[in-house]
Amino acid sequence: MEITTEQFNDLQTDVASIKKILGKEYKEEIAAIKKILKKEYKPEILTSSEVMNLLRISRNTYNRMKDEGIIKVYTMRGKLLSKRIEILQALEEGKIN
Repeated sequence: MEITTEQFNDLQTDVASIKKILGKEYKEEIAAIKKILKKEYKPEILTSSEVMNLLRISRNTYNRMKDEGIIKVYTMRGKLLSKRIEILQALEEGKIN
């Protein structure tokens, strides 16, 4: 089957239009997925500020719990970090109320 130059040009235009439409749809879907992932993503390692926000405690309370060993703290490059799972375990065990 042979096609004319005009038909070929029409097909190219159609393909370009389809790519443009699909590109917009995929961009919207990808943006929606990213939005969902941002909401549902919970980091495994928390900074001291994130721990305080999670537990709704003051800096003094955080420091006391850290000093008493209630909250396990790891230091990396001068930052205090905690594992989310360890914070949740301490909550479940009643160490944090």
